[in-house]
Amino acid sequence: MRTYLIAIMAAVLAGCAGNAPTPPPVNLAVTTDSYCQIYRKLSWSPKDTPETVRGILSANAKYDRACGPARIASSIRQPKATP
Repeated sequence: MRTYLIAIMAAVLAGCAGNAPTPPPVNLAVTTDSYCQIYRKLSWSPKDTPETVRGILSANAKYDRACGPARIASSIRQPKATP
């Protein structure tokens, strides 16, 4: 009985896989300019671990290389004041 059910499931699944339409191609290219307009440099807090700060510095360095010095100063997020 179990073998019979497995054979039926395999036949059904194989039939579904063969009839699936191919989706149209999608262009997912991200240009540097759009990246620089969307992404903002990260900031860290004194409570962050050294590993977190290193990761933030690494991400910010990638931003600097991709976007150049003209966008660096205006992209730094300012920490929110805590009441």
